[in-house]
Amino acid sequence: IHASIYDGIRLSHAAYFKFRHNDLSSLKDLLSRHKASYNNIYIAVESVYSMDGDTAPLLEIVDLCNANDNTYLMVDEAHAIGVFGTQGRGLCSALNIEKKIFARVYTYGKAMGCHGATVVGSAALRSYLINFSRAFIYSTALPGHSIEAILCAYKLLIETQQQEKLQENIAYFYSKSATIKNFIKSQSSIHSLVVGDNTRAEELELLLAKNGMHAKAIKSPTVKAGTERVRFCIHAYNTREEIDNLFNLLNVF
Repeated sequence: IHASIYDGIRLSHAAYFKFRHNDLSSLKDLLSRHKASYNNIYIAVESVYSMDGDTAPLLEIVDLCNANDNTYLMVDEAHAIGVFGTQGRGLCSALNIEKKIFARVYTYGKAMGCHGATVVGSAALRSYLINFSRAFIYSTALPGHSIEAILCAYKLLIETQQQEKLQENIAYFYSKSATIKNFIKSQSSIHSLVVGDNTRAEELELLLAKNGMHAKAIKSPTVKAGTERVRFCIHAYNTREEIDNLFNLLNVF
């Protein structure tokens, strides 16, 4: 999960425990060991993860919450908004589980190209955050032009075909990536090619930049040593010619 989630946990003074990435058995084990010790348990996940572009097993985690009293799911939709679901409302929308999630967080700095974030939940949750969240209470509100930019971004999602074009580009990129070893499988707009070395990752980033392509090297210790990669973020405005040119370069790298 994102570093900001850990910061939020520390601010809440809650005890926290980590389960292995997308590992339901690990999560079930933690629940069985700790649920008797706490009145409420909150499971925090990202719907789409930023390094690999993989998705959390949300349906299974929802079932797990339903099977355990006072267990609630919080989902960070930062990398799913604008990509999945009706009108880009995220992966929870695509899976039709929005009403089963205790809290959904939508950030506007990714697909929406704006600034700020929204927490979506019950009236009780909203009231609690407004009255007790220090980071919210004692921070400056978004300026009017930021609010207007967010509204315009939503309008574009509703009134244009950009999300559909993005999904077409994702499918095309995915089909091309299957021909190259060490691409991490992803159905999201995030795709990573593992090169396994900081120097190689930097070399590939530089090669792409010289050919008019912007993709960032993700190096250790940001990721585990041996899993260094270059991360590609696909956009609605990318053309098939651009994607073909990218893979022509990757094939000779």
